[in-house]
Amino acid sequence: MSTEFEQQYLAEPVDAKLSLEDRLALEYHITCDAYDRAICSAKDKHGESTPANRHELALVERHSRETFRTLVAEHREVSPPRLWGRINYYGTRYTEKAIAEMRQRITGEE
Repeated sequence: MSTEFEQQYLAEPVDAKLSLEDRLALEYHITCDAYDRAICSAKDKHGESTPANRHELALVERHSRETFRTLVAEHREVSPPRLWGRINYYGTRYTEKAIAEMRQRITGEE
C-alpha cells in the first residue's frame, strides 16, 4: 500500500523490499530539503541551500524536529532511534546523492 507522500513525490511505487524506516527517511529528507530551499537564502560550496543567519538556522532546525516528530507519531510501529539511524545514513553531506542512491534502491535501476 503506497502512502500519499509516495504517490505525490515518487515516480515509481516503493518496492515492498524497502523498509518502512528507509521510506520514512526518504520522506524526511525530501520534506526537509524542500523546506530548506524555501527558507534559506544562502548556498554552500556544493550549491545546496544553507541558512544565511541565526534566524534561518532556527527555522530549519525547528522544522526538522517537527518533521521527525510527525513521522514518529504517524508511524508508531517505527522505533525512533532506528528511524533516526536511517535518516543519518542517508543524510550525508551530499543529500542529493544519498536520495538518488535510495531512489535507485527503490526502482532497481542503475
